Amino acid sequence: MTIPINNIEHYFDENLVLIAENILENKQVHALAKHEQGVWTADVQGFEVEVQIKSSKIIAYTCECPKGNESCSHVVATIMLIRRKIIQKNLEQQEKKERSFIPNKLNITAILKQIPDDNVREFVRNYARTDKKFSTALKAAFIHKVDVADDNKYYTYLRSILPAKEYKNPSFNSGRKLLNAYTTLLDGSEECFVLGEFLEVWLCVSSILSFHYPLSDKSNIQKHNFEPLILKTIQMLSKAYLNTNALELKEKIELFTIEEIHKVHYRLDSSAFMYWLKLLYKFNKPDTARISTLCHKILSNGSIDLQKKAAIFALYIGLIKKWKQLKDLKQWLKSTYLPPALLLKAAENLYLQGNGNDAKWLLKNISTKTLTTEESLLLKQGLFETEIQSDQYEAAIKIGLECFRIKPEKLYFTRLFQTQSSAQKEEIKSLFIKELENISDKNIKARIQCQLSIADADINELIATLEKSKDLNLYLEFLEDISLDYQSKHKKLIQILLKEYLKEHFGEKPAIKIRGLLKEYNKIGNNELRSVTENYIQKNYASRKTLIDEILYY
Repeated sequence: MTIPINNIEHYFDENLVLIAENILENKQVHALAKHEQGVWTADVQGFEVEVQIKSSKIIAYTCECPKGNESCSHVVATIMLIRRKIIQKNLEQQEKKERSFIPNKLNITAILKQIPDDNVREFVRNYARTDKKFSTALKAAFIHKVDVADDNKYYTYLRSILPAKEYKNPSFNSGRKLLNAYTTLLDGSEECFVLGEFLEVWLCVSSILSFHYPLSDKSNIQKHNFEPLILKTIQMLSKAYLNTNALELKEKIELFTIEEIHKVHYRLDSSAFMYWLKLLYKFNKPDTARISTLCHKILSNGSIDLQKKAAIFALYIGLIKKWKQLKDLKQWLKSTYLPPALLLKAAENLYLQGNGNDAKWLLKNISTKTLTTEESLLLKQGLFETEIQSDQYEAAIKIGLECFRIKPEKLYFTRLFQTQSSAQKEEIKSLFIKELENISDKNIKARIQCQLSIADADINELIATLEKSKDLNLYLEFLEDISLDYQSKHKKLIQILLKEYLKEHFGEKPAIKIRGLLKEYNKIGNNELRSVTENYIQKNYASRKTLIDEILYY
């Protein structure tokens, strides 16, 4: 898939864009260079990134970091810097072209180049008086380039778009005009941003957001889907804040953002609220009371999809941690029911943002009193996964054993051994042996040892454990895990298990169990073991008529 370089924020995950902006802010993209066939290379946080661009579209990209092409913030940061370079170069080329222009025929460009400026101004002034559409277009085109005493010039311009009678309830056509006006103003803001005119960017985007507030819930406005444009506006506000060094401007943006987020004038199920949180995340102003109330309201709103809730929750946790209010959040988590799926998705988002410790903190501070056993197990599994990703194997083993006691499954131990080096596997095995010493129940201990052997792909150890346990039920549980390559050991093992089992069980029960065993052999297609089992019983237990009849009947 090709990606337009001017619109990458709509193609990459929002979390990646946030991380990439931080990388750019910290100036961690180095040695950006362009090569043949539109290939760009850069060094980002020690990893080499390569991006290929053709006709202003990204056609390929790679990064040597562990994430590679998927979920890579290094790639996104590199693309953002390339876009900035391209915009700057285009502006410089345009200026150079205009300076060197020599007309060879009569056209508008030639006229404007040669007639006196006063004549042009007079013509434009008179024409604008007679044509409102031209007047509006003229203001939109040059509003970023003029200084006026009124700081609300953008707001005044937007107000002129709507007829007075439609201000409280715009018509469909007026809504379309507003959408076009917002788009034009934002395009000009992008140019101002490239030129470093951050105050102008602030004046423009803050006016758009303030103007849109009373109109956001009008039906004709909603029909035009302003959402993507509003998100872009908030992004521009964030970019201006990150790039300006003017403390006064930073303070203005902080105050404006706090006021806007308190209004919650964008519907809670929109993405705009999440973008506001991302911008707030860059500030140091502690304002947790209202922010917490709003976020709690969103997390309990059944109409908002899980993905969006989880992203907001992850951002909220980051804010609370930054403002050092974790105690209050912990108390709220202990007293509130939140679906495990939401908690696990929020933890996943925190990991994507590079906040693994926050993910573990979240899962450890959830109250399980109001959860079902299945829900509690899901959370423990999520915590188990976070410990593995943090290379905390001892903690992961303890949690895995807790999960196993609730629901014995192979996945806990199999996951521990995936993609690990030999040294790490040995470390995990030694930690397991240490933990197994604390387990007194022989059946649970044997079952764990069997699953551990399978996870470590050690079938010989599995057979040895089954032989030591002398438990036919355990053998049935792990029968499919012993391949046909171990046929001779299979034969020896089944004879030991049958002898021990039939020594203690009489009547119909062992007959039913043996029939079940033979069915399992049929299921896995091991006819040889079925014959060996039948012959062994007929030879050694001929006096047990019920048992023999059941086998022959089978």
